[in-house]
Amino acid sequence: MGRILRLLTFFGLLIAPASAGAEVVGSFSPPSPYAGTSATRAFEQKTGQDVKVVSFYHPWGSPNSTVQKPWLEAVARRGDVPLITWEPRTPGNFLSVDRKFNLDSINAGRHDAYIRQYARDLKEYGRAVYLRPLHEPNGWWFPWGGELRGNTAAKIIAAWRRIYVLFKQEGNRNARFVYSPVAYDNADIGTYFPGKSFVDVLALDGFNFGKDDPQGGGRRSFNGVFRESYKRIAALDRSAPIWIAEISSTFDRGFRPTFLRSARIALDSAEYRRISVVVWFDDIGRSGADFRLRDGATLSEFRRWG
Repeated sequence: MGRILRLLTFFGLLIAPASAGAEVVGSFSPPSPYAGTSATRAFEQKTGQDVKVVSFYHPWGSPNSTVQKPWLEAVARRGDVPLITWEPRTPGNFLSVDRKFNLDSINAGRHDAYIRQYARDLKEYGRAVYLRPLHEPNGWWFPWGGELRGNTAAKIIAAWRRIYVLFKQEGNRNARFVYSPVAYDNADIGTYFPGKSFVDVLALDGFNFGKDDPQGGGRRSFNGVFRESYKRIAALDRSAPIWIAEISSTFDRGFRPTFLRSARIALDSAEYRRISVVVWFDDIGRSGADFRLRDGATLSEFRRWG
């Protein structure tokens, strides 16, 4: 791809230039950083990429639901920044409104103490953190999804804004809030947008689920997944950074290297010049789709990005 990484950190804000082919690479490579970062190193070795953003998921109802400083410190030792997908749900619950952690309970203030403590703990950590609450709000597969009965855009926006305001009230300035809907045909990108004043980074999630999964969109190139949604999210704020917070492809009968090639070509073009970070999802998805990047042809294609 001919990437020249020009990474600037200023008061904890990660900035990459809005020029074609200059994306910073991130990855979700479990068990990093829950158990060190060896899996991130393994991702770098197999793909030839230099990871700068370490992505992980943190449900509010997990046994270790507070800020886990060892995870953050493991990322910091690498010189990287964390992208925390902060999920108000009970572990294991995806397809229904959560009994404890739901939009109504957030908006009623029942989780304010937890949110404030999380904000204080991240503030104490002191380094840049990218926080992605209520991600993919335009879907039905998470408890806060706008397409689930009882959830509305107004409730989602109110919950986001409440979380954001509580962080600011606690004096937290190092957490950057990432608004991250999912990209698909005719995706509703703007309905759940909390507003420019409450968002630091715009992002999209998108996958090629493959020919054998028409419900997931079937076989699609990078443009097929992202083009229309990118136009819509870019219009929400003309100056905010844009990331791809989740991207991958199933093996798809050998199509995956072609998907990666289409991504490389697209991201090299001026069309997507505002995309500054691309985070690869290297695991099995919630639906059971296998997005692990491990076949030789895929890894060979990845190495052409260097």
